[in-house]
Amino acid sequence: MHDLDIKYTHRLSSDESSGCPYCDTFISGHKLDKAINHLISAHEGRLLHIGSEYNGTDDRGHTVHFTVAMLAFSTVPPEKSPYQGPRIRFTVAEDGREIT
Repeated sequence: MHDLDIKYTHRLSSDESSGCPYCDTFISGHKLDKAINHLISAHEGRLLHIGSEYNGTDDRGHTVHFTVAMLAFSTVPPEKSPYQGPRIRFTVAEDGREIT
């Protein structure tokens, strides 16, 4: 890594889905490669590490591993307001009032 002043790190995992910390892009854990590429190309992230994480065994006794990646950024992501759910607008037919 060349002269990266690390201000923020972000962990991705193939067993988790989340929103991008910098924008509204949804990051699916099943598409870890696309999530890594998005953070590198859109937000100038630097890949610090990629490897596996042991998560115990499943109900059949099989070992469970996930792929994880750690990325570094020179800027801290902006604060995001908590998700409020979808906003629905409709008009009540009797009196024409709009309810949100």
